[in-house]
Parts: sequence; structure tokens; C-alpha cells
Amino acid sequence: MNAVQSVSGRPPAAKDTQGWPVAGGKEAAGPPPVQAAPVANAVEAANRIAEITNTRLSFGYDEQSGRAFVMVIESGTGEVIKQIPPERMLEMLAQVRKQIGLILDEKA
Repeated sequence: MNAVQSVSGRPPAAKDTQGWPVAGGKEAAGPPPVQAAPVANAVEAANRIAEITNTRLSFGYDEQSGRAFVMVIESGTGEVIKQIPPERMLEMLAQVRKQIGLILDEKA
């Protein structure tokens, strides 16, 4: 038997480059692309709520890694208390995306 099969006897589901299952072999079944306007509106609303406390939230989108992030900032000093996910994680994700792109370019 040459084809890889799962325990159920069916071939494993196809996945895109980010590991999301591919529906019908054509479209990714993963999350839809991020729309900038709704995200910006949600960011403004969350920042207004955070002003009540002595901290504020800053939401962003890292284009290199393709991930959103949140920073908790102390209002008085502007110091970043925490970033979720951490900046190092975003850097690692960006490197992985870059390496995957290079591998796919070489195969094409």
C-alpha cells in the first residue's frame, strides 16, 4: 500500500501551509482573513473601556507573523507591562512563515 492512511482507513485530510484543513481540496476551512475596519473599531472600544483602570490596552497586528497582539500598558509611565503573545513569539512565527515561503519557492 503506497498511500498514507489514518487509523480509520481513510487518507489524512489535506491541510494548508498553516495547518488548517482544506475543504474539498480547494479552500482553506480555517479562519477568514482579518478585516482592518472592524478590528480598528474593536480596538477603539476596548481602549475606551481600559481607560477606567490605571492601565490601557493597545491592540495591534504584526504583518510579519500574520498575528494580532495585545499590549497592557501602564497609563502613567507608558511602560509595557505585558504583551500577548510575547514579541519573541511573533518573531519566531515570522521566521517560520519566511522559511515556509522559501521552501515553497524552491519547490515551485
